[in-house]
Amino acid sequence: MELDIIARKDQQLVVIEVKSRSSNGIERPQDAVTIPKQKRIVKAADAYVLEMNIDLECRFDIISVVFNRNGYELEHIEDAFSTML
Repeated sequence: MELDIIARKDQQLVVIEVKSRSSNGIERPQDAVTIPKQKRIVKAADAYVLEMNIDLECRFDIISVVFNRNGYELEHIEDAFSTML
């Protein structure tokens, strides 16, 4: 399992899943981050925290990118897993 982005903001470790789709898709990018996928991301983040000996609260965000003919639309969903569970 790979983690897309790992960042630190203030006193939090922020793990960000990036999902993209074309505008003609039915599913929103963030809808692809299912409960089983969330569990795999959390497990990978736990392993990273242990390996790197990090003592910070962890937050999970999603960056959703929808490509269209004019470019793209980007949405940053903070603390996404708590609102999706």
